[in-house]
Amino acid sequence: MPGYSDAQCWQAFTRVAETNILGKELLAHKFSVIWCAKDGGIVYQQDATTVDYEGPNMRSDPPANPDYSLAYELDSLESYRTVISRMVNNSSGLPSYGFERCVAFTLDAEGTAEGELSCVPN
Repeated sequence: MPGYSDAQCWQAFTRVAETNILGKELLAHKFSVIWCAKDGGIVYQQDATTVDYEGPNMRSDPPANPDYSLAYELDSLESYRTVISRMVNNSSGLPSYGFERCVAFTLDAEGTAEGELSCVPN
């Protein structure tokens, strides 16, 4: 990571898929977070989420929160909880619909991460 050459960095991810009632995938995200620690504290966190699969009429959009940032510098925290989100939009039927899909990651300065499917803020 630029500016963090003297920090130790990790990446954690989980794949979350939206399926229809027959179990066919419609959209899949690889929710991913990168974080770096230095001197026993987390100093950097970045959302590295990608779209793994996007079916016809399905679309992944940026988070609904206009203040959402892909990367944060932090004040040397031993642990940190971040909620990574994407909007899921379906225009295959009438009416079309959208919702937010989120994964809450709890990270620590030792490189341990735990993810939970959730759209509940910190």
